[in-house]
Amino acid sequence: MGIVALGDDYLAWVKPAGGAFVVIDGQGTLSESRASTKIDTSSKNKRGYNTGAYGNKSIDHDMDVKVTLPDPGYLALETACNASPATPFTLQIRGGGVDGVDADKIYEASVYGSIASRTFNKDGTVDAKVQFTLADEPAFDQLGQ
Repeated sequence: MGIVALGDDYLAWVKPAGGAFVVIDGQGTLSESRASTKIDTSSKNKRGYNTGAYGNKSIDHDMDVKVTLPDPGYLALETACNASPATPFTLQIRGGGVDGVDADKIYEASVYGSIASRTFNKDGTVDAKVQFTLADEPAFDQLGQ
């Protein structure tokens, strides 16, 4: 029987331009979606069948964060996401939980980030939804293999 992968063992780390990698405290769910553009290669002489191929891939990540201040990781993320003009930064997903090191990375890419929403809960936490999209092809990607 195999070992079950647990989401708590994987955390997002960010590296702003000119900075060092920092983990973001208060991480909740981190989700990934991948898609490829469908290309229609069919023609009239295919006897009524559509044929196709796949084009470029897109990879997007969404992350929920319970903001815990002061947190160098969240502050670095917020600064990078709010930069004007938008500036790419490095996103890394590491195994090993909060003690993960660079050797534990399973994914690394230059991304643009956006704090899509914040919720200021009455009698609760401040929650943020963060979205990442590729600025360049991933530098390291064990997830897509």
